[in-house]
Order: sequence, then structure tokens, then C-alpha cells
Amino acid sequence: MSFNPQRLKKAFYAFSSVFKKQTAFDVPLADEDLDSRHNCSVTFEDVVERETIYDCGQEDVFDEETTAQLKRVRLSYASITPQRLFGWICLFLSSTAGATGTAQNEVQTITSDATGGTFTATFAFEGLTGTTGALAYNVTAANFKKALEALASIGPGNIASVTGTLATGFVVTFGGQLAKTNVPLLSIGAGSLTGNTGAPTVVQTTAGGNKYHAATRSSDDALAKTSMACGWEGNSDNPKKYFNMVVESITITLNRRKLVTVEVVCLARFTPEELTGFSEPDCENLPGLKGAECKIKVNSNYLIEEFWQATIVLNNTVPTGDDAFPFSGIEVANFERGDKPTYPISMQILGSGRDTVGTLIEDETKVPVEFLMGLPGNRASLIFPNVLMKFASTPSVYVGEKNRSAHSIEATPHKDATLHAPLRAEAYLDQTEQFAAV
Repeated sequence: MSFNPQRLKKAFYAFSSVFKKQTAFDVPLADEDLDSRHNCSVTFEDVVERETIYDCGQEDVFDEETTAQLKRVRLSYASITPQRLFGWICLFLSSTAGATGTAQNEVQTITSDATGGTFTATFAFEGLTGTTGALAYNVTAANFKKALEALASIGPGNIASVTGTLATGFVVTFGGQLAKTNVPLLSIGAGSLTGNTGAPTVVQTTAGGNKYHAATRSSDDALAKTSMACGWEGNSDNPKKYFNMVVESITITLNRRKLVTVEVVCLARFTPEELTGFSEPDCENLPGLKGAECKIKVNSNYLIEEFWQATIVLNNTVPTGDDAFPFSGIEVANFERGDKPTYPISMQILGSGRDTVGTLIEDETKVPVEFLMGLPGNRASLIFPNVLMKFASTPSVYVGEKNRSAHSIEATPHKDATLHAPLRAEAYLDQTEQFAAV
């Protein structure tokens, strides 16, 4: 008997880079569509049901028969991009719209015919407001740019350029962490300006923005199905393709000082397709989404310094019992969303007593809660319009090296009358193609 063991290393897992869905059940994505290698760890769980048959004396096992089988695939991301996070959310919700909007940086023009005195500039955006000191009417473009970037609401490196003068018009182009973002207009305080015939004007020359994507929960319980190729580098005999994959659950963990981590659990056909000649995509080292780039918005208030950590669990409660299988067959017939999907949220928000958040909890006020994950022009957002927040069993905890007090919160999204669901998702991303589309 010959014995020729192979050393297998560097497993790869390939998905559609634009998160395509299958055209139909049992029709896997084409090999060329599985063009993106994800940096994640993967575990496979065999979910197999067997019927045990005993002998005529009902004493010893005579036979066993497999009655149902499926594969549970657990993807763990130690880091993830907003685009990939949103892609999985779209497959989870399963109803998406085509991208709208144009990817471009915001440009504003500020003009005044003043011949003396000083002015100020104020910028308010997503919970932060900053105002410059007094600036001379003839301040240079370079110094005006420096003054704007000194504002906490803008920050260093987030103005791409400033050209011109106040008289001819300062042309301010946003960039950096505010690239591809539709930002509010700067507010100019006339201060002690003299010689001017009117108030300084601020005009949005170019509206900033990126491609806008929206996702909602499918109304018919149907779940988008996708495919995955996996194997080992350099082993062309090994690759397999799992298909009919649906997203069972997504767990997102946000921590203000760490990378965002995500676990995606999928259900798939038990028996994969054997691939021949599949070329695994190149490994990509993409910058991970940071907790410091995320914001929580509660009842229209941005919680920036108050945010400590949060965990969001989205679960489709997919039935995997007899209803998921054909009358005669052991492979899954179709996966659908269960009757009672769940979306529990746990949060730690710095504060104590009846502060803004504490009052909402004690009064049991239902409020909108949004998780904005990423910079404004490269962001995936989960929006829960109608959330009841409750204190956890330990309502107050102490976090961090400074042992600051924080509300420990358990939140339950309730059905929204307009959405007819408890949640929706949106994103501003570079992707032009529609997510979860064929």
C-alpha cells in the first residue's frame, strides 16, 4: 500500500467581491465570480440527523439512516472593512437597492468684499462643533486651511486644499477622513469685518458624497443565497465550492479602542461541488475598521466620548428542521427566515444616574438607535428606528483604567410601522454594483 501524505497550509476562502447572490437555488455562482479572498478563520460544522434502527428485539442497533444533513459555516473576522461588513448585512437582510449618487469630495466657496477687520469660521458635524479664532480679512489660504484643520470637528489632514482669498473666494475642498462626504456648510461669523456690503457668503460648489446603498429585510422571508470556494494554496486537487449559502446570523462587536470584529454564521448545502482548475484569488491586506471610526446615535444625539463598547447580534432564526428538507431527500430544499428573528443589542455607555441615556432607560422611552460604522465617506450603518433600552442585570459597571462609570444596557429593537421591520441598513461606499444582486 502506497503512502504519500501531502502537507496542506494556508487555507483560502473566496467570495464574490461585490457580494453577488445566486440566480436561483442550486445554481452556484460561477468560479470567476468568487474573486475575493477574505482574511478570516472558518470552521465547518456538520449538522446531520440520523434515524437509528434497532433489531426485532429492540435491543441492538441494526442500522442507521441519514435523514437530513446541512453544513454550518462560521466565519470569524478579526478585522473587516465597511464594504465587506455591509455585504454580509445585505445578504442577511436580502433586499437591496441599486447604488445612487456620485463619489466626489465636498467643495465650498466663501466670499466677502470686506476691506478690513476679522471673521471666524464655525463647523458643526456629527456631534462636534468648532470655531476658529479671529481671522484677518486678508488671511492667506494656507493659514485659513491651518485654522480649519485645528477644529476638533474637522481635524488635521481633513481639508484637501484651500485656494484663493476671501475677496476672490476661498475655495475649500474637504478630504482625508471627510473625503466623499456631504458635510454641512461652514458658518462664517462677520466679527469685526469692515467695508463689506453684506454678510459673507458660503456656497456649496460641489456636493460631497459617495455611492449610496440601502438594504431592507425581505418581505417574503426569502433569503439571498451565495457561494464560497475554499481550499489550500498550491493544491489544485483540493478546492470545493459550497453553495445555497444563506446568512443565519451576524455578530458585530464594537470597542472604542480596538478593531471591529465580526462573526458571520452561514448555512449551506452539505455536499460541496468539487472544483477543477480553480485559481485562488490573491491574498489582500486591507485596513480594518476601527472602533474609533464608529459612532452611536441615540435619539438623534451622537454619543462620541460616551461610547465604550457594543455588541449587535442579528439572527434570522432559520428553521433547519423537517420543513427545510424535501419529502424524499436529505439535502436542504430551501432556507428561509424564521418566524421570530431576533436583533438583541448590548451596550456600555459612559455615564451614571439620570443623565441623558439613563433617563431614556428609566422612562422606558422607545428611541431610534443608529450604529455608524466607519468614516462618513466609507461607512456601513445599521439603523433601528424603534428601540427599547433596558438596564442589564448589573446596571452600572466601571470600565477602563480610570474605572469610569458606564450604563450597562440591553436593548431590543421593536417593529417600525413604516419599515414593517425593526431595522434597515445603509452605506456610503466606493462600490458601484448593487449588493446581493445577481
